[in-house]
Amino acid sequence: MYLTIRNKRNISYFIIFLMGILLTCAYFYFKNKRNEATTESSQVIQNEIKKMSKLMVIEGSYSDVYQYKSEDQYLGNLVHFEKKVLVVVNAKVQVMYDLKKMDITLDTVNKIVIINKIPKAETQIVPDVKYYDIEQSTFNKFSAEDLNKVKQKAIERISNMAEKNKLEEQAREQLMLELNNFILLTKSKGWKVQDNSQLIITSPLR
Repeated sequence: MYLTIRNKRNISYFIIFLMGILLTCAYFYFKNKRNEATTESSQVIQNEIKKMSKLMVIEGSYSDVYQYKSEDQYLGNLVHFEKKVLVVVNAKVQVMYDLKKMDITLDTVNKIVIINKIPKAETQIVPDVKYYDIEQSTFNKFSAEDLNKVKQKAIERISNMAEKNKLEEQAREQLMLELNNFILLTKSKGWKVQDNSQLIITSPLR
């Protein structure tokens, strides 16, 4: 009877020992699988960040025609010398987001994508300015400085046109579309997004 009880105890210890080995193996197996899945999803997100790291450009074409006029007066209003020119402007306006300057880090332990910085929009105006019907007097001629001022005024007028046409807003909408697609992919992989730039997400974690 004593041997039987001892044998039962030995069998129980052996079963417990065997279960311990099986549980340990299962733990490391699933841990490795989880690490592999995390590594795989991390690589997918990193590849998506590389794809997104590009120069995003929204472009608009604008035309303007206006007359520039200037007058020099002497002896009060008795003597005056006028100069004027017809200005024709064709310009391309580009609003750019250089997403290569975006700062994103990955917390692979907690599976969080941290967006630290999103670059601001850069606006570039490429004008083609032509001058017609130039009228000037001997005492009031167009100088190189005058024509530079005319060109700057033309650029300001084009900039105002682009602003009224909401070109920068269109560029921002395109940026948000790119970022939201990235966030959807990130969430589909079981990751969260932390927006430190305060540009996309209002809540700290999503």
